[in-house]
Amino acid sequence: MITSVILSIICIIAPVSMYLLYKVYADNFNSQVSDLVLDMTLITSFYFVIRFNEVGNHFLVLLLFNIPFLIAILKQRKLVSILLSVAIVVYYNNAFGNVFNILLVEYISYYVLYFMLMKRGFTVTFLLNSFILMKVFFLSIIYYSMGNYLHWESFLILWFCAAVFYFLSYYFFMIFEAGEQVTKLHTELRQLLRDKQLKASLFKISHEIKNPMAVCKGYISMMNLEDIKKSEKYIKVIDEEIDRALLILDDFLVFNKVNVKKQTMDLNHLMEDIVSKYELLLETKFLSEIKPGAVFIEGDYERLKQVLINLIKNGVEAIPEERKGKVTLKTSSSNEFYFIEVIDNGIGMDPHTLDNVYEPFFTTKLRGTGLGVALSKEILDLHDGTIKYETKEGVGTNVLVSIPIKKTSNKSLAS
Repeated sequence: MITSVILSIICIIAPVSMYLLYKVYADNFNSQVSDLVLDMTLITSFYFVIRFNEVGNHFLVLLLFNIPFLIAILKQRKLVSILLSVAIVVYYNNAFGNVFNILLVEYISYYVLYFMLMKRGFTVTFLLNSFILMKVFFLSIIYYSMGNYLHWESFLILWFCAAVFYFLSYYFFMIFEAGEQVTKLHTELRQLLRDKQLKASLFKISHEIKNPMAVCKGYISMMNLEDIKKSEKYIKVIDEEIDRALLILDDFLVFNKVNVKKQTMDLNHLMEDIVSKYELLLETKFLSEIKPGAVFIEGDYERLKQVLINLIKNGVEAIPEERKGKVTLKTSSSNEFYFIEVIDNGIGMDPHTLDNVYEPFFTTKLRGTGLGVALSKEILDLHDGTIKYETKEGVGTNVLVSIPIKKTSNKSLAS
């Protein structure tokens, strides 16, 4: 008997555990799918108890058949509770003989009790107590109807089995509820992580989109319709900046993932491009010390441009209004690396700011997002490059960027 009871418990727990695990890890698990899988879980539990047990007529094992039915009632799964009650009636009738009428009255009584309690509200404990009392009453009638005399020993065994059934049913449901709470928390946590990623993406796009828009605004303000030659030059720059803004928007569409499209490019050409476009716009004194000569790397031109614009912009914003500001862009190279320095004479950084400078959302600016440096580091990481800050509070900051140089033969350069 103990073996049958343990096997029945395993047969009930196993499908329920699979249901909870599936609910945790399934990505698209709406309420309709959840209800359908729950229905199949309860039916499977009931089938396993019947299939893998030599039931006989023992009270406790027969009572355990009702646990999936009780869970269906408590979870308000009406259709599956009806199917399970029909299956239990058929099975009981086969086990005990011709007691169909009693069983029909019994399960109709359960539904009448359930609908009465639904109107008034009920607790799990109250429903279980009511179910146990009714189940013991009807089992006693069934046992007596079979011609057996229900003496006090059988009566005590029946009540003992009912007590065990009550304990198991209560804890089955509590475990089930706890499991559902865990899956709910897991789902909410996953949603919070997605919201956090979305927020990070929104901050990224808002931060990065401002730079090309600011350039466009600056060149539009300098345009003079009477000077066609200069206006055409400015329009070309504005067009390029709009393309860069669209590229940033494309990144947002792939949800928080920076795309880098590497191809052979000349870093010095990038430096000259940045200097020619931004030295006119910056009110701060902007100096450039670009080492002449082509330097080829495998990189994304627009992404690296984005990094350098961020660094120059940060340098300009770090200079107090009362100070005569200066930002310097310097380049140098070795056999393996190309070095870019952005030097400003701004307020510098204290040790706490320097320690957290690469952290996303960390900022000391009133309207900063704290994503410029983090995004720049991410882009440089994708180029196998590095970024390093050297600063002295009240004096200024030196940002050193290093990028690996592409090993190119003279023959390929000539071509």
